[in-house]
This record gives sequence, C-alpha cells and structure tokens, in this order.
Amino acid sequence: MEFSSEALIRAAIILLYASVAALAHRWLMPRLSPTAKLLAGLWLVAQTLVIAVGIFIQPATSFDAWLWRLNLEWNIFTTLSSTQLALVAAVALIIAWRGGSRLGWRRLYFLLLCLVFLLMAYDEYTLLLEKAPNRDRNYIFIGIAVVAATLVVASRARRPSWIWYACLLTGLAMSAAGGLLIDALCCNRIFEVIAGWSELYQLEESLEILGAWLALVAALGLLTQLVASPSARLRRSLFAFPALWLPLLFLSDPIDPVSRYADGATSAAEVEYAGGLRLDGVLLERQGRHISLFISPGRWDSYGEGLAGLGYSIHLIDQVSAESVLSRDRMAQRRSFLPSPGYRPVYRQWL
Repeated sequence: MEFSSEALIRAAIILLYASVAALAHRWLMPRLSPTAKLLAGLWLVAQTLVIAVGIFIQPATSFDAWLWRLNLEWNIFTTLSSTQLALVAAVALIIAWRGGSRLGWRRLYFLLLCLVFLLMAYDEYTLLLEKAPNRDRNYIFIGIAVVAATLVVASRARRPSWIWYACLLTGLAMSAAGGLLIDALCCNRIFEVIAGWSELYQLEESLEILGAWLALVAALGLLTQLVASPSARLRRSLFAFPALWLPLLFLSDPIDPVSRYADGATSAAEVEYAGGLRLDGVLLERQGRHISLFISPGRWDSYGEGLAGLGYSIHLIDQVSAESVLSRDRMAQRRSFLPSPGYRPVYRQWL
C-alpha cells in the first residue's frame, strides 16, 4: 500500500499532537493550578481545531483557502499563533511582577522572556522582521541567548522547577525546528519538486504553534509555583488578555496599501496587464535602496498556485536616451500575500 506525502504529513501531525497531549496530561497538567490548567487546555483545543481545519478543509472558495491556510498571514491561524505567543509574554511579565524579592535577579530573566515572546508575537502577525537582513541568524542568536539564560536560571532554581524549564526549552526547540529547519525545506522549490512534499509547511506551522503552547504551559507552571491560588483579578486578567491583544494587532495594520496611498507615502498606480493582474502602487523605502510593488491579481480565483510562474521585471529608464540603465528580475513571492481593506488580494514584493 502506498501513501502520499500529504497523508504522511497529516499522520505525523496527528501523532505529534497525540504524543504531546498525552505526555502533558500525564506529567504537566496535574502540576498546574485549576486556572492555569483550564487556560492551557483551552489553548490546546483551540489550536488543534484550527490545525485540523487547515489540513483537512476542502475550501469552497479561494477566500476560504486563504482564511484557513497555515502558511499564509493575517488569517485565523496567524492570529491565534500570535495571541498565544503574546500570552506567554504576559505570563512572564506577571511572574516578574509578582515574584518581587523572592526572584531577585531572576526577575530580569522573566522580563527578557517577556520581551522576546512579545517580539515573536508581533512578528508572527505583522512580519515586522520578515524582510530584515539576516532574520534567521538574528533569531538564532536570540534563541541561544534565551537558552543560555534559561539554563543559568534553572541551575539556581529549586528542583521542582526544573520540569518547567525543561518544558520551556523543549517548546523552544520544537518552534525552532519548525520555523528554521523545516521552513528552509519549504522554501526550497527543488526539494518540493524532487520529494513531492509541497505540504511540508503544515508540519512546520504545527511544530511552531505546539512548541509555543509548551512554552505557555511552562510559564503557567512557574506562575503556579509562585502563586498557587491566584486572585480573581489575576484569573480574569489571564483570560481577558487575548481580547486585549487582538485589537492591538488589528489597529497596528502595518501593511495597508490603500491607506498608504491616501497619505501620499505610496505612489498610486492603475496599470492593468494581461490576465487581469494590476499594479496598484509603488513604494520607495529603506533609504531609497528598495522598491516595494503592490500587485493585485484582481480576484480571489488567482490565489496561491494560480500565480506560479509569475515574475516581475523592473527597469530604471534614462529619461534622455530611453535606455534601461538598471534592471531586476524576480519571481513572485506568494508568501508576501496580504488582504487589503475590502479583502482584495494584494501581493507585496521588495525589489
């Protein structure tokens, strides 16, 4: 009997979630306070449902395909993932705040943890660092610093705390395996063609969000040791935080082509090409060294694989001789997709 690569990836995801859930139920959840246990359980159920829909749904429209696809941005999965990372940051901040003199210098560690996960949460949704030079290398350096700090703090902590620091390191390792190692394979088109594993991104995203959940469980475990019986105010704060984080994400709206046209930051354009593609705007950024293009397929039916083979050719033309003095040719980056106001698909590309 032969199994397709897609079936094998789905089986691996199911096995991954079943294993982590079983181990957590046996070793981690009983150590949490009732509030922390409920919060961790709800987040595991929520991400399991979103992952299941993302890998098993047969979308009726291309809009549904974007809404649930695991490796696209500004959709349900990305919003959930970003909020979970931000919740880890919030719990770390509460630990630093409530720890007081009992933590001593270790408060700095939890503040560092808060800042790191807050950055990860914002980047997950906004792609703030996506186009930054050496993004992966920067994340590796940050990860090494967090791991080293965690080992130092764990060595000074009491033995009952070791399980939570180990859980945190395991979660970070899982997220790194998905976000760096498997992501490198997903970006390698040759690997996809030869191995036929075009759906490997599903395992990548599953590892990332499940690793973040383990980090959340670890933070909740450390909080339980610090505050065994949280007050009603603290319980309400933990459950209300996601409702506070979501408006911040939506209000930030860092890449909004239409609004940027309105304030004059972007040169608006209305150039339509064969096949319905349309150039909506051109933006000169990064000290004048990069050009950002806003290309719209014009309809959702052009989503995803419909843009395979699409490329851009940009030329700087001398106004006197009308000759091209500089040009760049690039294939379209479908990962640069975003919905503009009105849910019209737009692809942003740096050149």
